[in-house]
Amino acid sequence: MEVVESGAESVLLPCRTRPFLPGDATVEWRDGGGRTVHVYQDGSDQPGEQDQLYRTRTRMNKYLLKTGDLSLTLRRPTDGDRGLYTCRVSSRDGDVLMRKQLQNYIQNLQVLLWNCNLGSRTSLVQSVHEPVQNSRRSSCLSSPGVQVDVSSSFCQSEGNWSSVETNWTPAAGHRVQLGTVRSFLLSSLRTFCPAAAAVQEQVEVDSGAESVLLSCRATVQLPGDARVEWRDTRGRTVHVYPDGSDQPGEQNQLYRTRTRMNEDLLKTGDLSLTLRRPTYGDTNIYTCRVSSRDGDVLMKKQVQLEVKVSMVEVDSGTESVLLSWKNKVQLPGDARVEWRDIRGRKVHVYQDGSDQPGEQDQFYRTRTRMNEDLLKTGDLSLTLRRPTDGDRSLFTCSVSRRDGDVLMKKQVQLEVKDHQVEVKKGAESVLLPFTTTPELPGDTRVEWKDSRGRMVHVYQNGSDQPGEQNQLYRTRTRMNEDLLKTGDLSLTLRRPTVRDRGEFRCRVWREEGLLRWKTVQLKVKAGTVQVQPEDTRSSCGSIDPTPLMAHQSV
Repeated sequence: MEVVESGAESVLLPCRTRPFLPGDATVEWRDGGGRTVHVYQDGSDQPGEQDQLYRTRTRMNKYLLKTGDLSLTLRRPTDGDRGLYTCRVSSRDGDVLMRKQLQNYIQNLQVLLWNCNLGSRTSLVQSVHEPVQNSRRSSCLSSPGVQVDVSSSFCQSEGNWSSVETNWTPAAGHRVQLGTVRSFLLSSLRTFCPAAAAVQEQVEVDSGAESVLLSCRATVQLPGDARVEWRDTRGRTVHVYPDGSDQPGEQNQLYRTRTRMNEDLLKTGDLSLTLRRPTYGDTNIYTCRVSSRDGDVLMKKQVQLEVKVSMVEVDSGTESVLLSWKNKVQLPGDARVEWRDIRGRKVHVYQDGSDQPGEQDQFYRTRTRMNEDLLKTGDLSLTLRRPTDGDRSLFTCSVSRRDGDVLMKKQVQLEVKDHQVEVKKGAESVLLPFTTTPELPGDTRVEWKDSRGRMVHVYQNGSDQPGEQNQLYRTRTRMNEDLLKTGDLSLTLRRPTVRDRGEFRCRVWREEGLLRWKTVQLKVKAGTVQVQPEDTRSSCGSIDPTPLMAHQSV
């Protein structure tokens, strides 16, 4: 996950692989909406293939195929650039050589961690607000089958941040427990980073909890004019108690209305902080510092808070998936329930006793459902129909009063596996399946493209558009009639050959924006035809509740 301040000059999306990639390899960056961010092909950038949103704003290094540094610099990032970015390297015949994904946050949050998937190798970075003067390196085994290397070095950036990088490679056939990796990462931080080493307590809480307590107790009598201050690792003020009372005006807006400390805390010595509605963004190291009027530090304690987010994993093509949230809190009858994705798009809104489909982003219209009487039952779960890899996201459910006061929040990470199709070389045809909800708008455009961005098939204005096809696919593709009414957007590809191997993406959009998106991995090989069917059962299996790394099928 990459986090950068809105208004920064640029942000780097790191991607590194082995050096000396094939000279005819294509490197392509895409965003979560399937838009082309940057393309490097035939030895040079291809600005003509970029989406206009990114033109003049991206840069990649020279000699990237030789060095293996495929990192992308995105200039002038804004809130609209938030989301999932994918870097894919493919050979001339369409084989995917490497793929990596990054979550990019553009908001005022600390850089806590980022993750990517590069074959079987995954990297994590966690930052703390202290400089590390000396570079050290160590290696150890955190669990059977998981080799972990830890490096720590001084990094010059805003505020002088230190970074700890952990690389792990699972042994063949070994399923890595992500919770184990995170535990080891935190241990590594305490070993190699002075700030983390000072952590005296660790607190874990599930996303959706009403509140969490960060405990701190004084062991000596404190003077009546002492100043008590809680800060996070970015130096943001979480809560301040000077001169015998709270000072909400000094708080960072991220924490306003969400914190509470006990009365008479200087007398009792109980300096604990209650943080309301914790979310994954609150995962942090918090410091409680008590100082005298002249600035002398009387005591200091650090608490590591980890907010766990449940993860749901489902196959692309499944009939539906459930993002579950059930609670026993009595909710007011005028409460507003709102689900949003990581890009801030409204997924579902319930208010005044009914759903509000007019407020939904068109990407989710006709695809969501919530239970009746949800305020009475406390079941705020969301059903998302026909999930695809385009639905991978961190979803947040917020419950608020009519006046806007947020009562509670819950986050769920959804991971949707890529759909894979295998076909025997020489087969008459192969079906790339994509079924979504029916009754799509009549002005919808449906596009299938291959991994090199070549147009495979276009349907618009009620008919196919063969004139827009790449010549490689002309006379070889077919889509069903009335596809907008039925929601069956599957593509039949005739006479598949080895050069057809790779990713095929279907984008469904209108002038207002993206409606649907799905990726299908096609493998053409000798042997029996094997097509992964679209599962018609509902699935919402939970896995390890630590959303550090999304499982990927490549």
